[in-house]
Amino acid sequence: MFNDFEIKMNEKDNWTIRYLHVFHGISISDSENEYKKGNKVVLDQDSKMTINKEFTSSGDEYYVLCIESKDKKVFIRAHQKIALEYIIYNSQQINEENMGRPMTFNPHLINIDSPLYSSRIENFHFRGLINLIVLALIFSHLRLMYDNFIKTGLMLSTEGFINILGENSLQFTIISALFILLSIIFSYLIEKLASNVYNEKVINSLNFLNLGCLLGLPVVLHYLGYYNPLLGQFVLLLVCIVFLKLYSYNHFWNDVRKFMYKKENLKSEERTRRMSVKNIQKLSLNEEKEIEEQVNNDKALIQKNDKLKESLYEEIDGIVKNYPNNVKFFDLFVFLFMPVLCFQYKFPRTNKIRITYLLNYGFKIIVCLFLQ
Repeated sequence: MFNDFEIKMNEKDNWTIRYLHVFHGISISDSENEYKKGNKVVLDQDSKMTINKEFTSSGDEYYVLCIESKDKKVFIRAHQKIALEYIIYNSQQINEENMGRPMTFNPHLINIDSPLYSSRIENFHFRGLINLIVLALIFSHLRLMYDNFIKTGLMLSTEGFINILGENSLQFTIISALFILLSIIFSYLIEKLASNVYNEKVINSLNFLNLGCLLGLPVVLHYLGYYNPLLGQFVLLLVCIVFLKLYSYNHFWNDVRKFMYKKENLKSEERTRRMSVKNIQKLSLNEEKEIEEQVNNDKALIQKNDKLKESLYEEIDGIVKNYPNNVKFFDLFVFLFMPVLCFQYKFPRTNKIRITYLLNYGFKIIVCLFLQ
C-alpha cells in the first residue's frame, strides 16, 4: 500500500507531503521517485504506534499517528482516523495477499491534490522535462495548423457543422449512450442478484459478459457503418473509463461476499464440531449466539477488541451486516462521476467546494482539450 500523507520527521518540524509505502513495516520518502532510488526512511515493524486527536488553530479536528521506533519518531496526520488505521493494519501484514483484505484497502485515503497537479510537481523533479514536452506540443501543433491553413485555407463552413450534428451523428450518439447506460444498469442488477445466487462462477460470468458487451461497442458501430472521428474518440475514451470503473465496482462487492462466505464457513465448522461433541444433537439458541460471537471475534475477521484499529473493524462489520441493502445505485452513480477509477464504500471529501480550485482546474482541462 502506498499513498501521500502529511508527515513530519520531528515534533517541531512543519507538516509536509511525503510518500508513504506500507508493507512489512513503513517506509517514508520525499517522493515516489526518491523511494525507488532507495532514498527512504524505514521504520521497524514492531514500532510503537499511537493515534491522538488534535485541533487546528481554527478548531478543526484531525488525527495524528505517532510511530516510535528505536531511534526515530515520526508523525503522520489525516482528517479521518480510519486512514491512519489502514496504515497500521497493512504495516502488520506478512503475506501480500492479505493486504487490504477484507475490503479494508481504500486506495483514496485522504483529501490531497493529484501528484501530477502543479502544486505537487516539485516533489517529482521533472519540471524541466514537463516544460519541454509542453513546448514541443505547442510548436508542433502550431506548425501543423500553419501547414493546413496554407494548403486548404480556412475550412470552417455551415455544411461541416451540419454534418457533425446530422442524423448519422445522432444515431451514433444514441447507440453509444444506450450501450454505456445498459452496462451500468446491468452491473448494478448483477450485484443485487449476487446476494441471492450463491455461485460466484455465475456472477463472474455475467459480469464478464456485461463488460465484454461494453468493450464491443466500437465493433458494433463499425459493423453498422457509423463513422465520426470526433465523437468516436470521445466515446472510446468514455467506454474505457466506464469499463475500469465497473470492473472495480464488481471487484469490491465480490470481496465483500468472499468475506461473508469465510464467516459462514467458520460458523458451519464450529456448529458441526459442537454437534459432534453432543452426538449430533440440535444446538440451543444460546449456543448459536456463542458461535456467532466467536466468529465475529476471530482475528482473521473482525478484531473488535483491538482499540488501535477499532473504527476500521467497525466499518468492515457495518458493510457486512448491511449487505445487500447497502448495494445502492446512487453510490455507483456518484462513483461514475468521481475522478477516480477504484471504488470504495466511502470516499474522503473536503468540507466545502473549493470554487477557485474548481475554476483553475477546469480552465487547465479546457486548454489541454484545445491542444489535442
